[in-house]
Amino acid sequence: MKRMPFDMGGRTLARKIRAITVFLLAGILLLPSLLGAGEVDQLQTRAKLGEIRAQVQLGKKYLRGDGVPQNYTEAYRWFASAAGRRNAEAQYHLGQLYARGNGVFRDDVEAVRWYFLSANQGYPEAQYDLGEMHMNGRGVLRNETEAAKWYRMAAEQGHTEAQHKLGLMYASRQGGLGSDTEAAKWFRKAAEQGHEDAQYHLGLCYDDGEGVAKDPVEAA
Repeated sequence: MKRMPFDMGGRTLARKIRAITVFLLAGILLLPSLLGAGEVDQLQTRAKLGEIRAQVQLGKKYLRGDGVPQNYTEAYRWFASAAGRRNAEAQYHLGQLYARGNGVFRDDVEAVRWYFLSANQGYPEAQYDLGEMHMNGRGVLRNETEAAKWYRMAAEQGHTEAQHKLGLMYASRQGGLGSDTEAAKWFRKAAEQGHEDAQYHLGLCYDDGEGVAKDPVEAA
């Protein structure tokens, strides 16, 4: 039988095709990170020019390690820059950094100060956390009435955890509150947003007939 010549051309072509395929796949996999790097570069430029929104977004990226290595010190830097110009979201995040000791020494008094500045501008997360600081006596004297005040402000803006906490305060007669009807009302608001503990406590209200008509079906 006549021997066929060795097909060098075919094998070379196959290797080229494989190399091109690998290159294209690598490019597809790297594309999101390359785009993310470009986004961070743009944010850096805008933040350095003093754009508050860019400073806040950049701070959140460093806070979460989103597109950049997580760096609390850099997060603090950009939040502080925007917070100093009265941005409520940046003030809230600055409060969190102080409360958790991320990027700075933990300082509950400073945390309360920044939460207060943000909460006074209507930022619900800051209102809730300020309520927590008062409830737990962190950075301020423990004060259930003040805690209830800030929980209510956040709850009225739809903050589910604040709604649940307010319900608990009404149910347990804390902070000068005391109403099974109000407890059930706030448990319901949080439960309708999927808060599992609120759903459980609302079920107890129906089971015991507290604040609502006793209803075993609703309790289940």
